[in-house]
Amino acid sequence: MTQDKAAGSAPIDQLRANLAATPEVAADIAKGGEVLDEACLRRWLRADKDNVEKAEKRLRAHAKWRAEYVPNGRIDESEIKNELALNKAFIAGTDKHGQPCIFVMGARHDASGRSLEECRRGICYVLDRASERATSEKNPDGQLTVVFDLRGFGIKNMDRQVLLAVFDTLQNHYPERMGSLWFYDAPTIFWGLWKVVSPFIDPGTAKKVKFVNESAPAELQNEFSDEELVAELGGKGTAKLVAVDEFAAALKGSKGAPNQNNTLAAPPNAALPAAT
Repeated sequence: MTQDKAAGSAPIDQLRANLAATPEVAADIAKGGEVLDEACLRRWLRADKDNVEKAEKRLRAHAKWRAEYVPNGRIDESEIKNELALNKAFIAGTDKHGQPCIFVMGARHDASGRSLEECRRGICYVLDRASERATSEKNPDGQLTVVFDLRGFGIKNMDRQVLLAVFDTLQNHYPERMGSLWFYDAPTIFWGLWKVVSPFIDPGTAKKVKFVNESAPAELQNEFSDEELVAELGGKGTAKLVAVDEFAAALKGSKGAPNQNNTLAAPPNAALPAAT
């Protein structure tokens, strides 16, 4: 082992040893449907700049939350039926880094009729399902790409609380899961909302947020191969959006073997039902 690798593994080894002293942490993580593996430890440490004490404290708090919030190991579709009925969240293949892409149609969000708690559960559901598509070879830490399609976004879709909930959930319970987050074709009205929300976002997370216009989409398009770029982002191939609940159903019915991230490998995108 080289000196650099040894130095890099030291925080992980220390965090692992600290958590092993109280086995209930791993038990709570498992109860909530997650795995306390090396990739998990790396994400929490990276979020806290290798501060073992801080990462341990936050991970312990998360484990307790996860066991209480997701006691059956996964959020069931019946808990978020109203959110799923809006058909606004999709899986859009993977980018060139092997990061599964979450694609959200902002214009389908109903700010006036939603339940904030159901939205919070829906956020976790989408993040969990997308994480199950992580490919270990190119993406060993299971990071995700998120695209918010804001075409057609208007006053009825403006929702400060839910946008704050997205970033709060990412920062406190899915640290370093997000590799990048794109706002696609944000209208002028969205910038007012962003001005209110952005001060509450962790600087490390904020650096991963990018804005791109439909008229000049190359920066976002270049993150995907021709085979994985969906038509909604200008793709010309056969890649399709897949509604997140339909993706979950296909995943449950597949016979894929677990990968290194202990997540079930999803069937190819083309084999999944397309978005409607």
